[in-house]
Amino acid sequence: MFRKAYRLDAAQSAFLELQLEHLHAVAYDIRFPALKGRQFIPVDNSVNPGAETVAYEQGDAVGRAKLMADRAEDTPNIDVFSVKFTRPIREIGAHYTMTRKEMMSSAMTGMPLDTKRSIKTRRAVEQVIDDVAAIGAPAFGIATGFTNDPTVPQQAAAALWTTLTPAQIIADIGAAIARISAATEDTEIPNTIVLPPDRWNLIATTQNSDASDKTILDFILSSFRMITAVESWNRLQDAGTGSSRRMVVYDRSPDQLHQDIPEEFTLLEPLVKPRLTKVEAVAQTAGMVWTYPLSADYTDTI
Repeated sequence: MFRKAYRLDAAQSAFLELQLEHLHAVAYDIRFPALKGRQFIPVDNSVNPGAETVAYEQGDAVGRAKLMADRAEDTPNIDVFSVKFTRPIREIGAHYTMTRKEMMSSAMTGMPLDTKRSIKTRRAVEQVIDDVAAIGAPAFGIATGFTNDPTVPQQAAAALWTTLTPAQIIADIGAAIARISAATEDTEIPNTIVLPPDRWNLIATTQNSDASDKTILDFILSSFRMITAVESWNRLQDAGTGSSRRMVVYDRSPDQLHQDIPEEFTLLEPLVKPRLTKVEAVAQTAGMVWTYPLSADYTDTI
């Protein structure tokens, strides 16, 4: 992993090699709770990192069976069709550096190398993965993401939730769930609601009624039994029409949506120069896709 390029004794070189391994382990283990793309969008790592594109087919059937008269032979034809969608796989890159003096001082004193750079590099790569999952990267051929896909049905709320009664807010949420049910003939059942943070806070802190000790959020979770989670994501603060607040109601299942990450965060072999060691980090993403967009619903201007 660490190529010796400095005039250090064997013990010093061994120490630095162990320190680099430690830095890499820390970078891989760190968690970033503020980046919620992985929380809301299932990850698929099955695509080979050597691939240039990722494709999926969205299929359906045409034709219906029917009741037949005696001796009838005019049975209806059932056929299938599919549409193929392709997205490019894009590489993400970043690096951090350590000077010769820093590494020699670390070896001399026995003090650990600074972990902040490796952690910040991991954070920078994860931020791009989160960005692409949320909104896509149109300049790189990934047109849309979780918050802005035109194939997901879109409606406007009755009015801004700050002007509505608890009953009217609940009606907006119920309408979104009903639209998914109607569009798919009860085939798709949503289980998750994601809201802008201020709207989540509104329903979490507002009583459902003067006669109840439940909040609107409590009422939603107890009354809409299919909904198992109501979450918040700042990505929805201005994702709607006219930069309005957007609610997403959907089935959080890898059968309905996923993000393709062919290569997770990877640190490459350090590049050792006379006075500087450079460590490159890479990852690959193809963004996310709604495999069945009718399993979701956008509600704007909430």
